[in-house]
Amino acid sequence: MTKTPSERRCKQAYSMRIAIINAKTTMAAPLFCAIALASLFVCLFFPVNVFAKNPQTVLFISSYHPLFPTFNQQIEGIQSIFRNHDIFMDIEFMDTKRFPDETNIENFQKSLSYKINHTAKYDAVIVADDNAFMFAISQQKKMFKEIPIVFLGVNNIDLALEQNSNTQITGVIESVSMKETIGCMVKLIPNATKIVALVDNTPSGQADLKHFYRCASYFPYHEFSELSLVSMTWEEYENALAGLDKTNVAILLSTYKDKNGTVLGFEEALSRIKQKLSIPLFHLWHHGMGKGLIGGKIINHKEQGKEAAKIVLEILQGKPVKMIPVTTKSPNTWIFDYQQLKAFNIKSDQLPAKSIILNEPYAFYKENRPYIQRLVVIFILLLTTIFLLSWNILCQRRSKENLKKRIMNCKKAKKNSGLPFLQVLMQLISTDLKMAYTLISMKVLQILWVTPVKRQWDDHPLSFKSGTIPKTELS
Repeated sequence: MTKTPSERRCKQAYSMRIAIINAKTTMAAPLFCAIALASLFVCLFFPVNVFAKNPQTVLFISSYHPLFPTFNQQIEGIQSIFRNHDIFMDIEFMDTKRFPDETNIENFQKSLSYKINHTAKYDAVIVADDNAFMFAISQQKKMFKEIPIVFLGVNNIDLALEQNSNTQITGVIESVSMKETIGCMVKLIPNATKIVALVDNTPSGQADLKHFYRCASYFPYHEFSELSLVSMTWEEYENALAGLDKTNVAILLSTYKDKNGTVLGFEEALSRIKQKLSIPLFHLWHHGMGKGLIGGKIINHKEQGKEAAKIVLEILQGKPVKMIPVTTKSPNTWIFDYQQLKAFNIKSDQLPAKSIILNEPYAFYKENRPYIQRLVVIFILLLTTIFLLSWNILCQRRSKENLKKRIMNCKKAKKNSGLPFLQVLMQLISTDLKMAYTLISMKVLQILWVTPVKRQWDDHPLSFKSGTIPKTELS
């Protein structure tokens, strides 16, 4: 069958497209192989580490147990720093408030030693409060050999400062505001003559007691004493609390364990103390606030945790421990309980500046002061605007009324004189101007006291002495 010319042209074009595609495929195949071989060469002879870096691990040792009031605050502060970095943290509890005996500490040491020997080495250790701090010092050459140790919440200031010469240990002292709080106590309770510290035999309590007595030299007119569970049972302690008279004021340091070894939790101990105590009770820590304590300059355990975590972060980034001195100051805050202030007739204006008052009744103005002040300013501006607008409207009305009167006078003058309205108006203006000019001129000359002119002025028809009133053409 004979093909038409158009059919032959279509077949030729199709054949050419097939040839072009085959040519491109033939050229692309060697190029693809070359790229693949080059990639394989790079991977074999220039290996790249594509694996993620192992996270760093930190061991946190608490002196107490998970329900102890300060624990969660410390952990919250630490995690607020660590959560932005690839750091994992294990937590161990010594539980020495409830079990302060040597057997508990020995069992803890054995358990922790077993765990450390069967896990990867920690990059750093954080110890919280005095018992864990002393445990870490005893184990720094054994269990924690060559591991940096950072402490926080330590009350034993002397022992903590000694670590400035230790190349393995540094940290944050729990710098209680003892002197400032006692100063506030004697100011708020002016009739008090004796300051009593409530304390037990725990290491942290005894460290705070030493600090308490060191402050006595700043208050020579007050007697410093202690009421200690070291020599009393809880029943004897409660009787002694009930016997404190109104001239005493108390500060709570540590009351957990009596002479028989009976240990109470913080809240239970505080409840028993408050049932018998009738005098103001101040405190240096946040736990217990709102449960019968007036307050004081309070330790912020969250900030303590933050500071310790920042130090650990510096160490993990390569800074030597010996280059980081022990931190001796902590950001403490004045905090008071409104209910206790009210119970002892203490007014809020007697408190130190920037004090935080807990449980204060809702005060609308105090809570919304910035917004109320802005509304008052806006209200004053609106009133001013309304006054100015009203004054403007009143002035416009007066001007319109005066204009109407002038127009009416002109109309009356025109009607009476028979002259055109414009001519009458011009005559009025001309007469007014002439009178004003004459009066002003003569008054100026009178001030200059020109005698001849003065005589003429006295005899002049426009003079007030003549008693005449000038007549216009309209009159």
